[in-house]
Amino acid sequence: MLTSEHAIVEYRAGRAVVDCLTRKTHGHYTGYAERMLAVYRQGIGRERRWLHQRG
Repeated sequence: MLTSEHAIVEYRAGRAVVDCLTRKTHGHYTGYAERMLAVYRQGIGRERRWLHQRG
């Protein structure tokens, strides 16, 4: 659960607008996330340096 300090909100004209990821605008992030997860899965038991070299 997020606390108020973790919430990302922008205020416009007296209204709070929550900063959300949407598939339409941010869908390309999925590929980046999948690549990063694959690197970390392959790196189980390896040094952090190895992961950073492949990231």
